[in-house]
Amino acid sequence: MKIVRDRWIHLAISIAALTAMAVVLPAQQKTTPPRLPQINSAGQLGPQPPVGSGGCSVTAPSCADVAPAIIQSALGPSSFAQNLRRFAGETPGRKNVEPAEARAVRWAMAAFRKAGVDEVRAEPYALSPRALREIGIAAKRPLWGQNVVAEIRGRMQPNDYVLLAAPLDPGGHSSAAFDAACNAAIAIAAARAIHAAGTRPLRSVRFVLFTGGRSGTIGAWAYVRRHRAALGRVDAAIFYDRGAGRVTGYALGGRKGMEKRLREALVPAAPLGALHDTYGARLGDENFEFLLEGVPNLVADRAPAADSGVFSKARIAILKHQAALAALTAYGIADFPERLAPRQSRAEVENLLAQTGLEKEMKARGIWSFWREAKRARRP
Repeated sequence: MKIVRDRWIHLAISIAALTAMAVVLPAQQKTTPPRLPQINSAGQLGPQPPVGSGGCSVTAPSCADVAPAIIQSALGPSSFAQNLRRFAGETPGRKNVEPAEARAVRWAMAAFRKAGVDEVRAEPYALSPRALREIGIAAKRPLWGQNVVAEIRGRMQPNDYVLLAAPLDPGGHSSAAFDAACNAAIAIAAARAIHAAGTRPLRSVRFVLFTGGRSGTIGAWAYVRRHRAALGRVDAAIFYDRGAGRVTGYALGGRKGMEKRLREALVPAAPLGALHDTYGARLGDENFEFLLEGVPNLVADRAPAADSGVFSKARIAILKHQAALAALTAYGIADFPERLAPRQSRAEVENLLAQTGLEKEMKARGIWSFWREAKRARRP
């Protein structure tokens, strides 16, 4: 036990030192951070992983190397600010006639490639007015769009994965659009940080940027419909949305039973700040589509952002801190020896809806029938 305790004390000291250097490194300081394990270069597509058990779980021997490497990459120099400006529609230059969403999808795919993921693709969807009515969305014309999907493959169970998701909602100048831009940039930065760590988790990490947010949760529902047969392989779905303030913890969507393993998986993230889980479940966000399918999901709880919508060094530093946390959350769960929680059956989901009060909300909004008819939910 003393060896394990000493290892985590050493890890906490190392991470604290890296964080301090990333935020306030004096100009005259000549000391450079220690050389960290590196197996690939920035922007390389399809890096070759080492064969071994290194990772960020409590039982893996190399966590003291991996966690500082992830944090150093997230907090250090990167294209984070450039990506944020692009997604927020504030990139200077000649006016572009390309539709805002198409441009954002193209930028996101290029940014993920530069981050070093193994694969990135756009997944198009198109829904007719009739199909939209069947899931409770009134529309007079078809809705279409593209989700962006990128992946870093796991070293031993590549077909099982943890999903890290954020909205991609370009073209607006509201605070909500700026918050969406922040979270899209966080997801890309998290992919870059995991790649730069030089190792891979046990399972894959899949990054998804959902479009269609201004029409409800269309992008998330389209993803669920497309991948429904494989949802049993999703160990957890992590969502960064609803603001851009400091993350205070994760909402567990009514599934308090998975908190113990989550806390164990996130031991390497402890030096980034105290995290406090909540247990409620919300209606109307992208994670709701996964909750209805029984997939364990975590939603980042945020403190209010006093300077939302402002580009500044302080804002970028806060967002980079969140990218480090997002990366360690995804990596830690993907590398944990056991699954975070099983996928719930339809009966279990219905019981959760009743216990969390979501059933009453769904009935009040007139969408309970879509659950009962299994048009927008896990099927029997």
